[in-house]
Amino acid sequence: EKLRDAGYSTHFVGKWDIGMATHGHLPRSRGYSTSLGYFEKSNSQWGSKCLQCEVCGENANLSDLWEDDRPVANVNQSFYQEFKFADRMHEIIHNHDAKDPLFLFYAPHVAH
Repeated sequence: EKLRDAGYSTHFVGKWDIGMATHGHLPRSRGYSTSLGYFEKSNSQWGSKCLQCEVCGENANLSDLWEDDRPVANVNQSFYQEFKFADRMHEIIHNHDAKDPLFLFYAPHVAH
């Protein structure tokens, strides 16, 4: 929030692991202009399926890939998630005006 207020363009990509109980916990509410990521502790790296949705019963095929404040719709389930994240980061950097400050936070899940 402080960086955004200081004039930075702020973006989040990857695993958001610091709260999702309310919209106030999501990246946009925490100062990010844009976000693309997932919330659960475990998810499919090949698509957007939540792997911890067994508690959801009949809704066990829920998507856990979010863009800004909404689940991503109409996702091709044969993509490798880290490639999608890399594409988003390249897009952000390519479209960013170098005269303005940029804060891009990337939290990969392949590292653990």
